[in-house]
Amino acid sequence: MTHDELVTDVAKKTGQTKRLVKEVIGATVGSIVDCINKGDQILVPNLGRFQTKARKARTGSNPSTGVPVEIPAKHVPHMSFIGAVKDSVADLAVVQA
Repeated sequence: MTHDELVTDVAKKTGQTKRLVKEVIGATVGSIVDCINKGDQILVPNLGRFQTKARKARTGSNPSTGVPVEIPAKHVPHMSFIGAVKDSVADLAVVQA
């Protein structure tokens, strides 16, 4: 689903204009990003939790040369879904490629 498809779907379900829905989605995403950039976590009801996780420094390797490379510690965004979302996805049929 693209951003425009999401906006259209939400507008249809709520009876609001696409312009208003687009603004609300933009503001919501902006608030989530601001929250996790401060190191806080945010729980979105019926969806899951957004937060940052710390990754330790480690040694990797350059895939083309095999030379060891030091990878510094950093924080990364992380999203964990609630059980109901996980369960609904688990019931999907597996498609073999």
